[in-house]
Amino acid sequence: MTLLSPACTVAERGSIMYMARRPRVSSAPRPSTLVGWRGRTASRRGHHRHVCPSPARSCFRSPKPTFEPSMPSRRAILISLAVAAVALVLGAVLFVLSGRAPGFTLLHLPVRTPVAVEHYGPAPLQIGELRVPDGKGPFPLAIVIHGGCYLAGYEDLRFTAPLASSLTARGIATWNIDYRALGDPGGGWPGTFADLANATAYVRKFAGRYRLDLDRVAIVGHSAGAHAALWLASRSRGARAPFADIPTLPVRYAVAIDGPPDLAKMIGTDERICERPVVVPLMGGTPASHPERYLEITPARHLPLGVAQLLVPTQVLRLDTAIAYRDAAGASGDRAEVLPLRMGHFDMLDPRGAGWKSIEDRIAAALAVP
Repeated sequence: MTLLSPACTVAERGSIMYMARRPRVSSAPRPSTLVGWRGRTASRRGHHRHVCPSPARSCFRSPKPTFEPSMPSRRAILISLAVAAVALVLGAVLFVLSGRAPGFTLLHLPVRTPVAVEHYGPAPLQIGELRVPDGKGPFPLAIVIHGGCYLAGYEDLRFTAPLASSLTARGIATWNIDYRALGDPGGGWPGTFADLANATAYVRKFAGRYRLDLDRVAIVGHSAGAHAALWLASRSRGARAPFADIPTLPVRYAVAIDGPPDLAKMIGTDERICERPVVVPLMGGTPASHPERYLEITPARHLPLGVAQLLVPTQVLRLDTAIAYRDAAGASGDRAEVLPLRMGHFDMLDPRGAGWKSIEDRIAAALAVP
């Protein structure tokens, strides 16, 4: 019989590998698979570290007839600390692989294959995925908008593909769109907002072909896409300059999932959330230098929208901000609801979770889906 000798134990070693930066969506159809305003660690750099430890080696010695208690050696203490560090890193890996790291999970969830991938403009990112339920229709429609800090390279429509697939399985057609963001050619003011408006107007081109009921339309956005959803809803009563030449689409329901209703109020906070200033570069200046631009893209300045609205605060959208917007919308005559959820910023995008189920039920009810 031999016993493990603490003095001979060699600490486990690990090699660190990094996930590659994921590519932006291309114009070619492809299978689809948590800144958002806080999505940069989940998607921009892909810094989920995977540690692959090599087997620990040990040496052995013959037992002594008796053992005398002694203080642990400095070497033994260092080895124990090294083992504890490896255990912490392995725990982080399990955290990622268990689905608690949202970007990793969302990009690997199964999704429904789109019936069409349509370009609403000539740029590679002016694209959308259309999913249509089984059956004869006509089908209500949800326009789905991903977040990503309005910054290039943070997110794309793959992040909202699971959500869109879940809505389609519920009997709601979905138009999951991408758009040019700050840093993309043509992104920023006014290109980003022109893309959002054009993607919405483009629905009319295929509505008849896919039996869509344009009297039952919802817009669902997450993070930066939440702001976009409210802004597009504000256009449903009529287009305004400088986008007056882009047709509007009547909207019955707007859902803002953990995103800001007012970009101007995010100035300063955006740098903490997105790791760089976003709003002023996106808008091409400050509210003082371009008040007309901020007026156009601030939904609260256009109340009443004539659209029922749902705001879901978790981490980016503060509860008091959501309540203040709800109260202003209600005072104007709009019907607005706040659904506070104690969840992570990306958790609502996972259709397996109870948070998304609460949101989806409200969308289905608003669109008269059983």
